[in-house]
Amino acid sequence: MSSHRSLWVCLAALAALYTAVLPFVFFRHDDWWIIGNSVRYLQEGWGYLWRPTLVHDGAEIAWFFRPGFKFLAAAFFGLFGYHYALWVATLVALYLVTLGIGARICERLTGDVRSGLWFCVAIASSVAIHFGSLTWVGEGLMNVPQVFLLMVCTWAFVEGRLTGKAFFQRVSLAAFAAALLFKEAAIFHLAFLGAMLFAEPRLTQLRPGKRLLALLPFIVLGSAYLVLRLGAMPVNPSYLPVYTFAKLVRSLCISSAPLMLPLGVWTLALRWMDKKSLGSFLSGLKTRGWYLPFLAASLSVYVGHGFFSPGWYLTMGTFWLLALAFQKQRFPKPNVVGVFAAVVLLFSAVPVGVRLHALGWFQWHHGQRATLELVTKASSAYRRIQVRNCENPLYPGMLFGRVVAHEEGLRQMWFMTHGQTIDVAFTDCAKPAVPSSDLVLEWKFPNVSLAGK
Repeated sequence: MSSHRSLWVCLAALAALYTAVLPFVFFRHDDWWIIGNSVRYLQEGWGYLWRPTLVHDGAEIAWFFRPGFKFLAAAFFGLFGYHYALWVATLVALYLVTLGIGARICERLTGDVRSGLWFCVAIASSVAIHFGSLTWVGEGLMNVPQVFLLMVCTWAFVEGRLTGKAFFQRVSLAAFAAALLFKEAAIFHLAFLGAMLFAEPRLTQLRPGKRLLALLPFIVLGSAYLVLRLGAMPVNPSYLPVYTFAKLVRSLCISSAPLMLPLGVWTLALRWMDKKSLGSFLSGLKTRGWYLPFLAASLSVYVGHGFFSPGWYLTMGTFWLLALAFQKQRFPKPNVVGVFAAVVLLFSAVPVGVRLHALGWFQWHHGQRATLELVTKASSAYRRIQVRNCENPLYPGMLFGRVVAHEEGLRQMWFMTHGQTIDVAFTDCAKPAVPSSDLVLEWKFPNVSLAGK
């Protein structure tokens, strides 16, 4: 099988994986809050788009500067409504296009289509890198468009350097600017572009002065963005890290393990199956040091937190593996690539699957869909929603707020289905008398029902 055909097979396999996952996914807690904010407040004016805030209980609170994400959330809802499969399918399709562009960049820089194939195989096998973003639109609507725009930025940057055409420089700069509107982490791509200019042989032919000149517009734009973002906008207080030794070690291990897995497995596969190719790979690996500042900067914003969102892997994981694929190396026989893919898939997918099973994630969609149905059918005469958080002993900790929606998320769900506001209260599992004006939902994961039914 040719490398180009193998590339198509790899991308088709990734698409098949998410087609199989579609029946188990639906909107979750932060989705209702953020999408509801975008749908509701953008109707009042475009100014909300540019504020780094979200509305919670009637007041604006500091969030992030992500106007592209807010706009896309409202646009997707206008296009697809509550048909979640269409949301996910669109994000998956866009990510597959992103990988195809990445493969093309690899071929342009190395002259070997197999480098692009390696990149796509490494990504497709690394389930931990893409699963969080491609099954949770709260992360995916930020990360997938961002990584797509940054890949377009990288492709046009390379084409501009190789062809000398100013058009590609303008496209690259525009894509970088657009990516900054989806997530602040796009600023770290400056380090990636800079590393390319010093690490990739086809680009190092430029004199150092010309390399800096090529990067200068991106530096100016990035600097202006940082001045605006850090100087004129509030910082989300809940995302300030606490640097204790335990948190640093834990978050570094969690955040870096999926990124290092393909590198380690490829090295071991070559060591056991093709030592000549191993020497070529290790020799080329020395030049990857130029990309370590990009990796370190990408990881730095996630260390010190007491939690780690799986969606955070997508951008830094995609471009870290792209950097590894750029190096020119002697490729072994196809069976080595097959073993590599199988081992990476095993050690990446199994921990994800075990964690999802422990959380009861495969059942989450039942309660999520049922809640939307109950709220949609409820009379607009209700003045308050009460949620009785009855814990299922089989799944401790799986409360309504974690799986479906916290108070503000449920308020936004009600507004999107009824066009009006409502009070929301969480109570324990006792069953005292409640006013007839209250809609009472009884939650016992994974099921939710009306009180007394």
